[in-house]
Amino acid sequence: MWPLVRRRYALPVLLLFAHGCGSCYSADRPEPPSTSDVTALKIAPSTVFVVPGAIFVMRARILDGLGGVLPSHPDLAWSPGSGLSVVSKGADSAVVKANMLTSGTSLKSTITAQLGTHNAAASVTVLAQTAAGTNDIALGDNRNAMQPDVVLLDDLTAPIPIDDSLIAFVGIGLLGNLSGGTGEVARFASDQAFYREPVSWQVTKDVIDMRTHRVSAFLPALRNSRYLLELDWLRSRPQGRDLSQSRHALLSSPRSEYGSPRARPAYLQTRITT
Repeated sequence: MWPLVRRRYALPVLLLFAHGCGSCYSADRPEPPSTSDVTALKIAPSTVFVVPGAIFVMRARILDGLGGVLPSHPDLAWSPGSGLSVVSKGADSAVVKANMLTSGTSLKSTITAQLGTHNAAASVTVLAQTAAGTNDIALGDNRNAMQPDVVLLDDLTAPIPIDDSLIAFVGIGLLGNLSGGTGEVARFASDQAFYREPVSWQVTKDVIDMRTHRVSAFLPALRNSRYLLELDWLRSRPQGRDLSQSRHALLSSPRSEYGSPRARPAYLQTRITT
C-alpha cells in the first residue's frame, strides 16, 4: 500500500510547492510579461490555520494564456486583512505575519493578491488557545517564514468517507471531528521529511503530533520544592523516585497549550533549580 509515497498524494502537494522551484517553470521568459498576458490568479494554499505570532509564506499562482505558471510579475501586489501584516514580498510570494490576538477568540481574516484586473484571496484563521475545543488536531513545528504544512487525511470507513481531505496549517491545524473509523494522516512540508501516521479515530479528541521536538508529559508545580523527582519512562509510564535531601526538582516539559502529545521518549528529565 505504501511502497514509497502513494501516487495520489503527489498532485495536491505539487500544486502547492512545485511552482516555487526555479526548475519547474514552463518556459524561459527574459522579459516580464504584461498584465494582459495573465489569464488567472490564485493563492496557495487557499485556506490555512495559523497560531498567533506565526510568520509564514503565501504564494501566488500566476497563469498565462497557455496555462503556464509565471515565476514572477512586477505588478503583483498583496493586501493583508485584519490581524495580518505583510513582512516582505518575493517574486510570487509574500511573507505574512499573524498578529497576536487581543481577545480569547479566533480571528478569521484574508490575504489578497492583485495583478491587473485579477484578484485572488485566501482564508487565514488565527487560532485562539481554546479554538481546538473537541476537534481533532494536527500539531507541527512553527517555523519562521516557511510555507504552511499540508496534511492529507483519510477516514474511508466513516459513514461519509473522507479521502485525502487537504488542510494547511502553521503550528496547529483543525481536522474536524472524526470518530469510529480508521484512516491515516500524511504531512508534507517544504523543509521537513514526509510524515505518515495510521490512525484509528477515537470518539474523544485525537491529537496527531508531528513536531520534531515533542512534548512528553506534564507535572503540576510541587507544593514543597525541596525534592528531586526523577522520571524514568518505562513502557510509556513514568516511574517516580523521591530524594528529599536535594534542593532540585526535576520536572518534565509543560504540556502544549493546544493538546496532548502521542509520542513518549524512552527517558526524560529536565532540571529546575529552586
